Amino acid sequence: MATEVLWWIFAAIMVGTAIGVVASGSVIHSAIFLILSLSGVAVMYVFLTVEFLALVQLLIYGGAVTVL
Repeated sequence: MATEVLWWIFAAIMVGTAIGVVASGSVIHSAIFLILSLSGVAVMYVFLTVEFLALVQLLIYGGAVTVL
């Protein structure tokens, strides 16, 4: 039950930050929202017990892609 509640909380955070990426007027704010959104995806992978994909999500997408 608690896991399901946390799942939906992180899902709402991910949707909110994804909207922030598109709606933000600043490129810096969009990048910060993108990092938060990709971190939310990594948390979802942890909930699914796929820790390797969560690590790859954070390192490759959250780090390298956002820097570009």
